[in-house]
Amino acid sequence: MPEQADDIYGFHFINNDTQLMTHLKCRDRDIAWGPIALILDVASMTVADRYLNMGYLSKIYHPDGSTSSRIASYNGSKLDIIRLSDRIVQPYSYQQYDCEWGCNDWSPFHQQPMEYISPCGLHFQAEPYPQGFKIASHSVTVSVSSRGCNPVRKLVVPLMPKSLRGYWVYEHAAFLGRTQQFVVVTSSSIMLWSLPKTMDDDFELILFWVIMEDDEVVRVIKNGSFWNVCGKHHQLHAQLSYSSTDEAWFGPFNFKIDLHPGRSQVFRQQDTQYFLMGLLSIIEIFKDANETCRGAILRYVNTYVNTFPIPKEYTKSIMGMICADSPWNRGRNFEPFVAALLEEPYGRWIPKPDLDYDQDPLATLTKRARKDSQVMGLTVLIIDYCIRQAKTSMDSQYLAPVLHCLGDLIDPALHHTEIAHRVLHQLTYFPLKPSADQMVQCHDFSLEMLDNPAIAALVEYKWNTIGFKYWLLRFISQIGYYVLVLTAVFMQIYHQDHQMLLGLFVVIALCSCAFIWLELIQLIRTGRTKYFSSMYNPVDLVVFGLPLLGSINQIVIYCKEIVDGVSHEINAWLLSFSVIFIALHLLFELRVSRTVCHFVTIIVQVLSNIKVFFFIFIGGTLAFTTAIMHVLHACAFTTCIGPDPTLDPAPDAEPIVMFPKHFYKAISSTFFLMGGRYDPVNNDLDSNNWAFHTLMIVYFFFTVIVMLNVLIALINAGFSVGDETRHLVWVENRLRYVASAEEMSFHIPGFRESHDYFPKEIYYSATPQQVKDYKAKYLDKVGGSDASDSDISHQFSNDTTSSTDAEKPITEVSSINARDLDTKLKDQKESLAEEFKKELQQQEKSMKADFKKELQEQEQSLKKDFKKELEKQLSVQHEQLSEQMAEQKRMIERISTMLVSTLQS
Repeated sequence: MPEQADDIYGFHFINNDTQLMTHLKCRDRDIAWGPIALILDVASMTVADRYLNMGYLSKIYHPDGSTSSRIASYNGSKLDIIRLSDRIVQPYSYQQYDCEWGCNDWSPFHQQPMEYISPCGLHFQAEPYPQGFKIASHSVTVSVSSRGCNPVRKLVVPLMPKSLRGYWVYEHAAFLGRTQQFVVVTSSSIMLWSLPKTMDDDFELILFWVIMEDDEVVRVIKNGSFWNVCGKHHQLHAQLSYSSTDEAWFGPFNFKIDLHPGRSQVFRQQDTQYFLMGLLSIIEIFKDANETCRGAILRYVNTYVNTFPIPKEYTKSIMGMICADSPWNRGRNFEPFVAALLEEPYGRWIPKPDLDYDQDPLATLTKRARKDSQVMGLTVLIIDYCIRQAKTSMDSQYLAPVLHCLGDLIDPALHHTEIAHRVLHQLTYFPLKPSADQMVQCHDFSLEMLDNPAIAALVEYKWNTIGFKYWLLRFISQIGYYVLVLTAVFMQIYHQDHQMLLGLFVVIALCSCAFIWLELIQLIRTGRTKYFSSMYNPVDLVVFGLPLLGSINQIVIYCKEIVDGVSHEINAWLLSFSVIFIALHLLFELRVSRTVCHFVTIIVQVLSNIKVFFFIFIGGTLAFTTAIMHVLHACAFTTCIGPDPTLDPAPDAEPIVMFPKHFYKAISSTFFLMGGRYDPVNNDLDSNNWAFHTLMIVYFFFTVIVMLNVLIALINAGFSVGDETRHLVWVENRLRYVASAEEMSFHIPGFRESHDYFPKEIYYSATPQQVKDYKAKYLDKVGGSDASDSDISHQFSNDTTSSTDAEKPITEVSSINARDLDTKLKDQKESLAEEFKKELQQQEKSMKADFKKELQEQEQSLKKDFKKELEKQLSVQHEQLSEQMAEQKRMIERISTMLVSTLQS
């Protein structure tokens, strides 16, 4: 049974007494909150299944005995007999955490340092003010300095505004070096900050929660909260104890936050109230914060200002909570915060146009104004913002809240009719387009970001619903255009009466203008740089532009009856090259097919690899063309005389030099020399012009040996890259069409409402082998064993998993997953850099210790050798001195003997 289960209401044996059905009450937020019904295995007493509870405190009977698969239930006067198999459900899929209470990589949060030096050399120091008792700390200041200099930037985070001072007790603030984050914990809230990488970067508020249970702020009792940090899995754990003012004690309960950069979730189903209550509290903090903290708060709120944490509950949004008539809002002045939030560059709130009167935030304010006139200041701020944004963007969507509350403003009982008069005056002169110019486009992303099963499943679903239909409609229209152009081409080849083609060329010109108009719209919306960054867009312009020019030329020829050869030649080459580009364009349009995309990807990759080679090759060809022309045709004298003159000796004579003087023809002849066409230089190869022979040797070495082999190598490299990325490119190609289809759906009235193509959840599944393959690939990406299975479970689960918010355009989901993958790779890079730095420091310490030890050994060895040498020298000197003294003693004895003998004599 779950640990949090209590109050068992009854149980019954089923399936030959091998299983047990029971009703109980659970208070675990991850399993259930309230009555649940389980089927237990009698032998092991483990949960085998879960079934839908048939009413609170319902009694169950088995009319056919314990072996029956049917059950009977009654509530009051209602009796139900149903099959048990119809009530079996899958367990609730709740958030999986990377590490549990058995993890051995925990460290208490209060032991985390309040100073930190980043890998970039920035020094961070946190200090609570005023110091002393925890309850007296009203703010935390984070100072940032570079390389030991005086602090140049400070982040002041107020902790205890007057309105919250009775609820919050400061506990600890610390830096988490592995994730480069700063965490502030109080008794009822937690802040998670991202540290700047350079002095020019800003602090970013990642998460701010006020922990609540049953509409009551959590109050610390006894030992308060016990927070731990997991350095391996980047998570915060807390076991909180809380009590309610009106009810009995409910705690303790477990509380976990994912600290992995980019993966902190503020909108999980069980945590939305923490985020929403944190929103109201952070507005109070905004009043006492410094400029750095205010900017971070505004960016944090602006990130989620257009989201709805609880689906279908539109009042549970940021603007809805600010404007709501609730006990938390009464007596609070939100005007400074809302004014800053709605001003540039933060003003990004977009009102939802389909809200009714009761759900509209502005209408809520006007209703509150009947009891409290102080909220009219906030009402005026929002009205001015809506009108200003509607005029700037020419979008009537911003006027929906104003129109909802206009009736209340005109009401004389409100005593604010002057505001209504001002609003009506502003709406009188209002430039507005008939419809909003909504646009859906893909954010910038790399191919690696598409290597995600959730994105692939979302693209596949969108492609099967609206993407394929959009592509098929576009493809059929282009096939019709191809048929028109090819019909004109073949009619000019095989039919002599071209006058009958006048109508056909008019249709081709009109179709070309329509397609070019669509391309110009795309160019204006996406911008010139982004438009021409794709190879497909220039091909679109050429494939529609050449037939347009050819058709106009042909119409002019027919109307003015031009018979000169130049006009006919221009028409011929325009339509001839149109056929080539039509074939290429058809191949590009079929790139949504997996098989065709393989070849298109290789072709595009090869062409992108040889861009620089192409310019070098053209430059070399032009240089050799000029050199060959000069060697064969140049003359240094007024009249060239010789056996091999460069000028024709007679008008009727056959020219000896066959190489053309026309520069473009000379380029063509030089190029085809590589293919073996030597007719232009056959006569010169038999001449005695040694300069020409030397030039041809250099030419063949440069083109045939060097440049062609380089080209082959570049093509092989492009083939390898294209073969590796073909699947991701195929997904990207479909994603582009899905984005265009999403945009078109907004411009077709009633399309999104009448078609069930935009569900809130999309379910996808995978086989165990697919999960295993993806785990292996993911481990290779994030660094082998450092990534746990729980990390991977956030990416891909072999259970049926939902990809939420599918109602939004797929490009937003792609951008979110793109940002998630970028932050993961960045975190891995920083982690590897930090580990490499630690390893270098350890190696440096080890080398210093070894060097010191070696020096000591050498010093001791030298001392021993010196001592031995000194003793040896001293012994030698001592022996020499002893011999000298003995010799002197003998001399003295001889002298004494001589003196004695002399005296005796």
